[in-house]
Amino acid sequence: MQNALVAALTLAALLLSQAAPVLAAGRQIPLDLVSQLNFILPTNAVPTGGVTWAGVNYRLDSRVFRTRDAALSWYPEELSLSVPGEARHATAVHILINLEGEPGEFTGQKVGELVLSGSSGGQQSVDLVAGVNVRGWLLADSATPLTDPNTKEVYRGPDSYGRTAVIDSLTVPVDPSLSASGLARISIRDTSFETANSLDPGLIIRAVTVDTE
Repeated sequence: MQNALVAALTLAALLLSQAAPVLAAGRQIPLDLVSQLNFILPTNAVPTGGVTWAGVNYRLDSRVFRTRDAALSWYPEELSLSVPGEARHATAVHILINLEGEPGEFTGQKVGELVLSGSSGGQQSVDLVAGVNVRGWLLADSATPLTDPNTKEVYRGPDSYGRTAVIDSLTVPVDPSLSASGLARISIRDTSFETANSLDPGLIIRAVTVDTE
């Protein structure tokens, strides 16, 4: 009886030790945007600090990064983030992103692009298309839901004026070749002036998180 109990405990310990690496594999690393955040939206109800939405960990501030638009033409057109060493072997990038400045008028048009750059010089780009994978942060500005399966509404609530605000996530699987060489930089650029012939709409970026192997 005692020998059987010892054998059972030994087997359980062995199974746990074998499972541990699987449980520990993969991490989510929220990137630090604080030094580049430049605007405050009237969305006081949105939480700040660490949040988990749709299974992804994000780090939120009371401010956002906003690119230029017709109202703020002197604002920057690009957010560029260096990827820390611990996140270089990335498998996916998650971005909390929306639009500002009458985005409904630009449905179907490219208004920005996301570029992932590897340590070896390789790149992967994704077009940001209004109404497809990015929409306005005010629900009233968006005629229809987003159609890209890699997008998801992660937050909905009132803004300071009682309007319905939304936050959407865009997930981009990282090309294996970039992951192997090491993801070095994430750039999100407002292209509306070039591709939609307008300073509107601007991009609103709240957070970026990297999944690693």
